[in-house]
Amino acid sequence: MNEQSMAISEVEAELGRAAIFAEAVPDSVVIRLTETMIAKSIIDASAPTREVLERTGIHNFSLQEQGIGAKCLLPLVLVNPARQGATVKETKVSLYRPQTKEGDPRLWIYGIPTVAQAGDLVALGVGAGGRLIAANLSSAIGPEGDLSLVEALADFGLAEPGDVNPSLERLVSALRGLAVSGPIRAVTSGDTAVGATMEAALGIPINSSKLPDWEGRIELKFSRPRPTQRKNLFAQVPDWEHSPIKSSKGLLEAFGYMRDGKRRLYCTVASGRANSQGIYLSTQQDIGWVSQLSMSPEWPLAVVWELALLEERLATKHRETCWVICDTSLIGGVEHFSPVEVLYTSRPRVDLLGQMIEAGDVTVDYLIKEIASGAAKDKGYLWKVSSAGHSLLLPNSRPIEFR
Repeated sequence: MNEQSMAISEVEAELGRAAIFAEAVPDSVVIRLTETMIAKSIIDASAPTREVLERTGIHNFSLQEQGIGAKCLLPLVLVNPARQGATVKETKVSLYRPQTKEGDPRLWIYGIPTVAQAGDLVALGVGAGGRLIAANLSSAIGPEGDLSLVEALADFGLAEPGDVNPSLERLVSALRGLAVSGPIRAVTSGDTAVGATMEAALGIPINSSKLPDWEGRIELKFSRPRPTQRKNLFAQVPDWEHSPIKSSKGLLEAFGYMRDGKRRLYCTVASGRANSQGIYLSTQQDIGWVSQLSMSPEWPLAVVWELALLEERLATKHRETCWVICDTSLIGGVEHFSPVEVLYTSRPRVDLLGQMIEAGDVTVDYLIKEIASGAAKDKGYLWKVSSAGHSLLLPNSRPIEFR
């Protein structure tokens, strides 16, 4: 196994433990420790961390005064899983806003350096009864270590699912109406036909808004019955300002191929392996960038995305989502669709996005081609999640009966 494959394998193991932790403690986030955090006893309270603490009623940084006198100390259970059994330690977490600058929210888990080091992935969550729990997800070795994590978290309980909201009830009612009305004639053809057809049937206008589709609240994702197919999350172009290559045209010229007399760049770009065009992703979570690298000596670094922006897109687009599977049928030689299954998800694990890109579970598709004028046209840079990674990135889910 080469060094790159070993790194991916370690990340996948950490993600597996993150899933174990999230099953026991749904209201949770992950934090990658750095040398600076350990040396200064400071962890920045990221937006996902603040959201979990506020949603569960544990702490609201926006209401906290700056300065040492307003520091909040809360009890916390620190778990360190291992092959020979997990250790569980009662300690504390400090939540505060320093007097300096804007008073950016910070936290510190007392005793964390005794069970974790720089580079380790740590989970922090709110369990049953508002109990704070942290665990080192990088320390367990093999299935015995994973089992020790399961056993240590067994007493923390599960969160109850939330009530169905009125917007979701209206959407489910509309889907029920479409299901009983019979197959719906496709308004176009190809892979995008199912989404275009069903959105038209629901009266959703075609637009390029980054807001969710249904009432500005619930994102809709329609698909044919393909269980292993990757699922679209959102579209996001590279940060051209900070990228060595400054446009889709530049990417096409650097990495494109000729087909039917025109240059194209249609490919999936993932971490851990270069594709047929010699390009792949790399995640630098410590500095907050996702980069597209290449085997080309001319363009070792091609384009970058700001990880925080990708996280924001995921949080905004998929705060609530209905993933709708539609049966297909040919009537008179034309494809028709009918909704048959709905999975409702909420509160995506934004904090895991960087990890899942690094593990290859979240990828980006390039859809760039040369047009008659010689310019480049792209159909969006589509970020997708694997079918296996879907439940990890979107663990707060439930199927909805509507037929």
